[in-house]
Amino acid sequence: MASHLIHNLIGILFCAFGGYNSERTTSKSLTTTSNEQTASKTVATVPQEHTTGKTTANSTNVTHAMYFGISENFSPPVESTMIEREDFEKTVQSSSYIDKTWFIRNALDLPKYSAITGPRGFSKTTNLNMLKSFFEHELDATHSAKDPKLSKKLQTFKNKKIFTDEKFFWQHFAKYPIIHIDQSEVVKAKNLDNFLKSFVEHCIDPLVVKFGYLLNSTDVRSISKTERSRFVKGYNWTKEELQEFGADLAGLLFQHHGTKPILLIDEYDSPFVSALLDTGVSEKNTEAILQFLGSFLAEMIKHNHDTFRAILTGCVNLKLEQIPNLRYLSIFESKELYSAYGFQETDIDELQNRFAVAPSEMDILKLYYRGYNVFENLKDTFGTIRATNSPDSKIYNTQSVLHSLRRRAVERCWNSGGLIQKFRPLLGVEIYGPSLEECVLRRCKITVKGPMKKVELMQFKKSLMAPNSSDAGAFLFQLLLETGYFTIEEKKGVSHIITSPNFEVQTVSMDEFYRSTYLHSRYNYTPEEEENYVSALDQLSANVTTFHTLVQSVQTLFRNLMPGGELFMQAVLVYPLLRSKKFVTFRIEKYSNPESRYAVFARRWRDSAGIFFDMKTGPEYLKSLDRDMKGALLDIFKEFPDLKDTADVRLVVSAENEVYGFYNYSVFKGDSTCELWPPLKNITREDSGTRSSTNSPRANASRAKSSRAKSSRSRKKKRARG
Repeated sequence: MASHLIHNLIGILFCAFGGYNSERTTSKSLTTTSNEQTASKTVATVPQEHTTGKTTANSTNVTHAMYFGISENFSPPVESTMIEREDFEKTVQSSSYIDKTWFIRNALDLPKYSAITGPRGFSKTTNLNMLKSFFEHELDATHSAKDPKLSKKLQTFKNKKIFTDEKFFWQHFAKYPIIHIDQSEVVKAKNLDNFLKSFVEHCIDPLVVKFGYLLNSTDVRSISKTERSRFVKGYNWTKEELQEFGADLAGLLFQHHGTKPILLIDEYDSPFVSALLDTGVSEKNTEAILQFLGSFLAEMIKHNHDTFRAILTGCVNLKLEQIPNLRYLSIFESKELYSAYGFQETDIDELQNRFAVAPSEMDILKLYYRGYNVFENLKDTFGTIRATNSPDSKIYNTQSVLHSLRRRAVERCWNSGGLIQKFRPLLGVEIYGPSLEECVLRRCKITVKGPMKKVELMQFKKSLMAPNSSDAGAFLFQLLLETGYFTIEEKKGVSHIITSPNFEVQTVSMDEFYRSTYLHSRYNYTPEEEENYVSALDQLSANVTTFHTLVQSVQTLFRNLMPGGELFMQAVLVYPLLRSKKFVTFRIEKYSNPESRYAVFARRWRDSAGIFFDMKTGPEYLKSLDRDMKGALLDIFKEFPDLKDTADVRLVVSAENEVYGFYNYSVFKGDSTCELWPPLKNITREDSGTRSSTNSPRANASRAKSSRAKSSRSRKKKRARG
């Protein structure tokens, strides 16, 4: 069913917000046809079902997605392994690997001690593994460095871009001891003691095992009995010993090999951010974890001359105040970085050729995943720097694109970390909920002061613990920006305008945000009134009274507040359906027609009826309801051959917060009924679509029965449907 719709409307994306229970489990892949070159672009989302229940014997949990027409005969297989965490030697063997080895050269041009930050999924781990693989020497039986020309890793790099600079290559390839620490596995501890135990297990013990040979080295200074005992797994470390161990290890490596080690730390911010956002971790323990991480690194960097270079990676621009010489770099603000992190447009084109993806299908992938703006060499207009619309100034999330190619489908896979859910205490209607909604659905202005300091972060922690105690807005939105929920459109000093980077991320944000009772509070309607709306749609039929009931139920939802635009209106009308087991619902965003951009398609389970409804806000759209009566209606239902009844519904919220509607209901192999309600006959050209209260939907609600009898807009026509 979905593939037929995509095939004919081209550009519709069935993007998996989640799954739902369905009797159908088969998904057809797309085929390439000559008429797929139309410029029409529509995005439809299958959002996540938020309720769980028992499934029937014939039902299966499935995820709907738009499937590519990838040629099975000519495209190489896309491996199912998780490339991000693989050794680099395995990564380069993947058919989806894009050569980014030139970054190795650029890495030595970065500040000596650098922290590189960017959202999840932009190859930070892959690139750190690449640096480790390239720079790290191999040892012989005596634990001395081997000749680089005999290295097993030579073949990994010999046919890559980095080898084109042979002078640099042989000067640095396989020449350094590497201290590599991956903090991603450190558990989310509730207190400092548990954190330190996990830090020892996942970060220190691997180093103890790897460098145990230093105990027998004749080239190092005399090692005390206590120091020797630290190189045994299970040693009972004190906090002070742990803080000094990294610096001590760097010194021993320098003495033994005569070469200063390179320090590589992955997810340097992860343990602290986990503690920061966990309201079960006290402020005292949160601050202690940050203090320890800063001191551990400061011993290796600030106070230690035995480390050649240090590169840290993370998501959040976390300032380690104990290390003033650490420089913080965003992957979006330097060509040396954004060309290495994420995919550029040229990388996407290469993948398209490599996997024989039809151009029209790759256009859909680009539409769905493209959007993170980069800012190098952009024009400064009176102190304001604006991102351009050029595809070359935007990059893609590596993980999302590779997941799409691996699955041969365009669907949601972005790993958000669930921050919006963790910020729930701050996202009420009276706090930052409306501001976040504006950012997610449109754009907003925030303040970004640079790397976040301890005092600011601890103030944010207080706000999470007691939401009304302080102003945490600036840090909340900066955290969301840095973790990938938003991209920067424009900046002037510390003032930034941000927006959702692409359709994938926006759907994730909406799903996390609207999963709460926010809409009830924002529009001041009750769960019972929401259920009345769902029931009205479930009971919609050729009987015009059911349509009147539907319009009245929508009027009730908006009686206190007019939605800020079509997408805001869509959120109110879509999310109750997502929580209902009565429908499977698609959120549709059409890029080809800005005047009719947002719509919803719902399939009713009880009778396989299809309901398509468009939605508008503002009086200027009321006149279009008259035109709907006279003109040809949008008929996409033929694309769903297994539907029974169909209903084409148009809804408009006027300037006076009143709801008007038009519908065309077609009974399967039977009659078609049209209705425009409430009537527009009392609306003049001068009042631009506003009504007097005596003829408002509120007044008409009490006269629904009378209106049905008097309606002159009802008509029936035969329409055979097969």
